[in-house]
Amino acid sequence: MIKEIKIKDIPVEIVKDAKKEKISFLENAKNYGYFIDNKIVAVCAILYHKNFATLKSSYVLPEYRNQKIYEKMVEFRLNELKDFKIIETRAKPSTSDYFKKLGFKVIKHFNVADYLRLVK
Repeated sequence: MIKEIKIKDIPVEIVKDAKKEKISFLENAKNYGYFIDNKIVAVCAILYHKNFATLKSSYVLPEYRNQKIYEKMVEFRLNELKDFKIIETRAKPSTSDYFKKLGFKVIKHFNVADYLRLVK
């Protein structure tokens, strides 16, 4: 189950692990937790701008990876943003292809990440 959470509700374990992967959580974003047995095992966010939105801060605890949780969080946020014409994200090379399959286009490429945009 995915539901909105406050930044203070993000477990310390997730904050510390995410920081090691250079992922941080933003106070001004809408944060969501992915719950299994009432435990937050993943976090993601949406940052709203005037004319577009950005998918931000996705992190899944290592022991819960390879269970399609990341994909479910992306699908959830895209559904939340169904009325937005422009959605952007930054993705590591390992997930960039996933976003391309969803219709995102690379707008800027760096060695460590791609910046992608979906225009509807």
